[in-house]
Amino acid sequence: MASSRILELANGIGKFTSLIHDHLASHDLQFPSFSPDASGTLPEELLKAQDAVLNDTAELHDLLMPPISALHINGNVQNLVSMNAICRFDMANSFAPGEETSFAQMAKHAGLSETVTKSLLRHAMTIRIFCEPKKGVITHTARSALFREPKIQNFIRTGLEEMTPAALRTLDALQKWPMSEEPAETGFALANNTNQLIYEILGDDPARAKRFADTMNIFTTEKGFETSHVISGFDWQSLGAATVVDIGGSRGHISIALAMQFPALKFVVQDFEITVKGAENDMAEAVAERVSFMAHDIFKEQTVVAHVYYFRWIFHNWSDKYSIKILRSLIPILRPGVHIIINDVCMAEPGTLAAWREKELRTFDLGMLAILNGRERDAEEWKDLFERADPRFHFEGVTQPEGSNLAMIAASWSG
Repeated sequence: MASSRILELANGIGKFTSLIHDHLASHDLQFPSFSPDASGTLPEELLKAQDAVLNDTAELHDLLMPPISALHINGNVQNLVSMNAICRFDMANSFAPGEETSFAQMAKHAGLSETVTKSLLRHAMTIRIFCEPKKGVITHTARSALFREPKIQNFIRTGLEEMTPAALRTLDALQKWPMSEEPAETGFALANNTNQLIYEILGDDPARAKRFADTMNIFTTEKGFETSHVISGFDWQSLGAATVVDIGGSRGHISIALAMQFPALKFVVQDFEITVKGAENDMAEAVAERVSFMAHDIFKEQTVVAHVYYFRWIFHNWSDKYSIKILRSLIPILRPGVHIIINDVCMAEPGTLAAWREKELRTFDLGMLAILNGRERDAEEWKDLFERADPRFHFEGVTQPEGSNLAMIAASWSG
């Protein structure tokens, strides 16, 4: 029998699926399923096998899918419509996992017609949200059970009500302001008929702000954002009794974690006044004397003398123009040997990541463009950013801690 790409893919899928199965079986671990009580994650040692299976199944799926059907399925927004309906009408909380319900009962709970409810739910079922084990009977899946959580509902609503309108106006923004690096000349600005930044718009609407904050919280607390990657990603111990300024550090969770691990270090957490107000009251007594908070505008001249200036997930919000301003704001206070550490996404070379991971990163990249004219950067672009800010910044390279979604991008000041 002649070989073919589809057969190669099928063999690879079989090989790595068997590896995953055998590992889970030998360690008496739960197998993946759509059951509401499924764990949803695999052990770290299986992640490479997981990537291989997801890569090969995605390619096999795309090879066998007619091109026009693929464009239709991947290019529509109906997934968000059915998901948002489940959130807005709180459908997942109309019955509990392990129970059964009907379309009529779901419709009554939602206050919608049974016909529309059936259309919405049966579409959601095509992406494994709820299932219909027999005609007219609805049960929960692992995905639908997530929709019982308010933060997940806010995550979905942010996607449809904030990001989608911004995305749909992004090309209009590029036509109107083709070379703009301004954070208020974006698809989000056009969708909201404003010249204000997204932060200002959300600040005037507590409900929208809460939805957006919950969305960011999901991203920053999921697997791959653990503080352990920051602890292991830089030689903090070598600093001795040093001061670290955590710029844009919110309520200081990174500084607190580092302070617990490295008792010789002191930290100053800087952020908006409203963000840092009262933050010292949330700290453990063990680090209270070594972690302080102050209000600071990242575009204003830095005033704290330190050995390290640390930024976590800050620069992707900003275009190069403003990212350079942030770096230059440090210069008046810098001394030779001072470290600048940017803890942010570093885009891999195309084709070097699992396809699903690369797609997620490139989706983030376009999302930042839509709402702030921000961007994700690769290693060359990070190096270029430092060089354009000032040739006295010495770029030291990028470290990607194993299992981390964020890289440690390091530079020092040569003076």
